[in-house]
Amino acid sequence: MASLLGDGPATTAKRRFARRSRARAALAVALLGPAAGALATTAGATADPAACRAVAPRHAVVTNVRGMPCGEAVADLTGYRRAFAVSFRTPGGFTCARTFRTRRAGGFRCANGPRVYRFRVTGALRPAVRVLGGGFDGTFTVSRCRTRGGGAVALTARAPGLRLTLRATGGRRGTLRLTNHDPENGIDATGSITALRISRGGAVDAAGRFVAGGTAAFRVVGDCR
Repeated sequence: MASLLGDGPATTAKRRFARRSRARAALAVALLGPAAGALATTAGATADPAACRAVAPRHAVVTNVRGMPCGEAVADLTGYRRAFAVSFRTPGGFTCARTFRTRRAGGFRCANGPRVYRFRVTGALRPAVRVLGGGFDGTFTVSRCRTRGGGAVALTARAPGLRLTLRATGGRRGTLRLTNHDPENGIDATGSITALRISRGGAVDAAGRFVAGGTAAFRVVGDCR
């Protein structure tokens, strides 16, 4: 009966409501489409790595960034004034790890949350070690180092105001000592080495415990030569 006499009032109202809903949806797409596209583009630009060639001090060149501009990477690297060890931490909070090393170059990757940059250093890299433990995190430039086999090492390294000595002989427990050049404003720390590994290429990885107002685990990683 409704089909012969035409649509009733209820059916007509439903169709009008449907047309209004489709119109509102089309308007929303038209208004939000460009903004959504812009947001997607921005997010993609932030997440994707970008090539970069920005010169930094000490023969370093930033080659790649992600989540940050090249200038910020250069500024962070400029603030780091110690040796480029196998791993190190910059004053800006970036943790850096070496990705390769040759006789005349080295590459590093530095990350701080979603912000990442890579840089390359040309020229001979001076051997360096990183010491972590008891709240201490420091990088030392190696001044002397001798190894014998995989269990004997005699290493001396320096950082501003600090000296590190690492001694271990095969079959005997080794020792580590941190000496502050200004004892009134710092502390001397001595540790006992409980594990030591030396690679054929001269990489040193030592672990043990400090004894300085309580015990704390430490680790020393880096290059002997």
